[in-house]
Amino acid sequence: MKATGYRGAPPLAGRVALAVALLPPFAAGGIAHADGTAAQTPAAVVSSLYAAHFAGDMTFTHESLARKQCWLTPDLQALLVAELDRPQPEDEPPYVNGDPFTDTQEYALACKADGEEIVGDTASVNVGCTLEGGGTRRILALLQKVGSAWKLSDLQYENGRTLRHLLVPP
Repeated sequence: MKATGYRGAPPLAGRVALAVALLPPFAAGGIAHADGTAAQTPAAVVSSLYAAHFAGDMTFTHESLARKQCWLTPDLQALLVAELDRPQPEDEPPYVNGDPFTDTQEYALACKADGEEIVGDTASVNVGCTLEGGGTRRILALLQKVGSAWKLSDLQYENGRTLRHLLVPP
């Protein structure tokens, strides 16, 4: 039997979506351009990413990853797709074993961006995740400017590991 780790997720009714998903971009920390479009701040981009993550299928699959593509740098998207395409031994758990966006095998209920720091074309956003059972998880979202848009380029977990590090097999 093939071990699948956390590539499954609880039913939608059992999850809490972030209220940010219901807000227009400017209400979630965006800045309006003269042409009426909204340029989102790094924290707003991270909030939107996690809102989409919790509103849809949280499993680590090609389909769920494709829904997040607009928030990811092209190279991070390529690394994540390569991980999903990597052959998996049937008798071992997947190398990325859990939800890479929350760094847990437990079901996260919500994640909230709660501070950002911008330095040139890079930014970091603090993220706090609430887990089922009352636990919490802290993540540092690392963003990079791609054109005029902020995109997620990596996640740094509480233990210092990064998502990119997990995507490079030992």
